[in-house]
Amino acid sequence: MINEFRNHLQRQIDLNDEDWDLLGKRMKLLDFKKGELLHESGKPSTTMYFVVKGAARSYLVKDGEEITWNFYFPGGIATDFQSYLNGKASPLSFVALDKTQVIALTKAEINALYLKHPHLVRLENLFSEGAFLDMRRRVESFLLQSAEERYLTLIENNSTLVKKLPNKDIATYLGIAPQSLSRIKRRLFKTH
Repeated sequence: MINEFRNHLQRQIDLNDEDWDLLGKRMKLLDFKKGELLHESGKPSTTMYFVVKGAARSYLVKDGEEITWNFYFPGGIATDFQSYLNGKASPLSFVALDKTQVIALTKAEINALYLKHPHLVRLENLFSEGAFLDMRRRVESFLLQSAEERYLTLIENNSTLVKKLPNKDIATYLGIAPQSLSRIKRRLFKTH
């Protein structure tokens, strides 16, 4: 599992064996059951979770209803980066959608690492850049794509796990009502 994380990062940043030894001592491999919270809203987001297996979902609650903020599949990093960076409480909760395994790195551990090895600050920059680009893609999809196109993109990128997701979670992620998602699915997967 750690090797998957290393391979993921190695494609973007060059770390030597000593760097990996230092980082490895601070990483924790965690397992979450389906429905278990990784992070609860109202608290600062102080941990980055690299999804190794399974999937997670972040959501907000408005008027008693959960609204999906984002999905995190293998290779994704689940955290509220705004809260992580500014230390303020996050409005997001993160929940495992399936049996999920993550590599966790706390901000305190990363900061301690930076004090002795300042060049490793590039890690946090890398994660922040990834979060920014992910959010940019999401905003662009709302501006440039129909709900059906956004749904097809979601399936294209994560077909196996998307099949396991509840329609209500997918619908709120797409910004549509569950009934609209049902119509889209009927139209797309109509059997003749």
